[in-house]
Amino acid sequence: MRGIIVRRPGKSSLLLFRGIVGLVFGGALLLMGLFGIGDLSLGYTILAIGLIAFGGMGLFHSLFQREGRAFAWGPVIVSGALLLWGLIILFLRDSVNLPAVSGWILLIIGVVIVTYTILGRKDPVSEVV
Repeated sequence: MRGIIVRRPGKSSLLLFRGIVGLVFGGALLLMGLFGIGDLSLGYTILAIGLIAFGGMGLFHSLFQREGRAFAWGPVIVSGALLLWGLIILFLRDSVNLPAVSGWILLIIGVVIVTYTILGRKDPVSEVV
């Protein structure tokens, strides 16, 4: 893909693949909702797999592909929360209060992003994503 797409310096191919994962899984969920394809269980499964893939790639990038940048806990926490959320949806959706758990996870992600912004990170969204 390197020859096809011109990337900005400091942006890895993994970031591109994470974006593609978001587009594919998000698009699949939108199509399901708009056209009444599948059932709720299939939607949960697609959402869970997308969150696991997105969070897992984010963790890998944050831990192993820092490309000379200093270690940052924010992206690790956000990616770990997305991965955990996907695992909870995939394996525990019938035994937990999914809306409450989802709310807590989104609250944690929001706190991390706001904290990064207040602490003056140059580009908080791109670092967390």
